[in-house]
Amino acid sequence: MYDTGQYAGTRINQTVILLKRQPVYVEQVTRGKVVHGTTLGRGHHPVVEDLSKFNMIDYRLGYFNVDGVAYYMSRKALRQDWRQGLRENNVNCEPYKADLGVHDIATCLRQRHPSLSKAIATVGKGAHSCAWCKDFCVTSRALIMWKSHVVGSIEDDTITLGNKFKFLAKLVKETTNECYEVV
Repeated sequence: MYDTGQYAGTRINQTVILLKRQPVYVEQVTRGKVVHGTTLGRGHHPVVEDLSKFNMIDYRLGYFNVDGVAYYMSRKALRQDWRQGLRENNVNCEPYKADLGVHDIATCLRQRHPSLSKAIATVGKGAHSCAWCKDFCVTSRALIMWKSHVVGSIEDDTITLGNKFKFLAKLVKETTNECYEVV
């Protein structure tokens, strides 16, 4: 992929990449294509590993939850820089998050979400919104969001999709793992 450690460094230094599904902040790539970085998450552990062990292709972006808000993260279509790893300058976040940082990117990459019923309970306790998977979130007004678009609503155990979004019914059912009717 990269001919030299120096060239690799120009593409991934100061970005987040994955090592066995664990987000790692890359501090430096040295000769021999050795990555020096730090894990992001519980505890910050130093990482010194061969570049070939990292995944820089399969970024599963989407919704992630922070402080009572579900944010939707996507890669910018026309990147403002040449970096292959993820960083604040090459991702979009909706709603806008002024203090977007590497820890938010790591939270998104880890893809840990509550069940739909727990997400509903979370917004019922005052959260603005809560994602139950990388594709969908529920808002405090009981609206269902997909890629930052309102696609339906939920009432009791029924999810009602708008006519333009009926194609999402199967995906909604697959993501709930619970007994919700999707109409």
